[in-house]
Amino acid sequence: MPGKSAGRSPLAVLRMPLAALNRWLKPDPIDVLAKRLRALFPEIGAARSVLKHIAELAPLPVRRITLAESIFGQNPENYANSGDLEIMDFILRAVDRDFADQRLVVLKGWTLSQTEVLLLAFITAGRA
Repeated sequence: MPGKSAGRSPLAVLRMPLAALNRWLKPDPIDVLAKRLRALFPEIGAARSVLKHIAELAPLPVRRITLAESIFGQNPENYANSGDLEIMDFILRAVDRDFADQRLVVLKGWTLSQTEVLLLAFITAGRA
């Protein structure tokens, strides 16, 4: 048919750039999760200086996605869309398991669970 480019309909030609634009405009779920956790735990931002001391004790993953996976499992993106109560419940249960299993870090008189250390690292990490 004359006027059609290589057998594609005009809508098909528009779908590709629209899909790319949607991916560009849609926020990264890891960014969304970090922002939500910062809102749930505003005091953690003030503890950024503690992180350098924790890193001396136990090396932490440096990539945000790796940190998120170490806290939330293989699909941390799922928690970006979860409610605050669901996120808090998950974190509280993980912290309780850490204490029960003795996965702890003692730093300057404070005892932190492994989950709390990872959460601190994730929340204070820059975009990467």
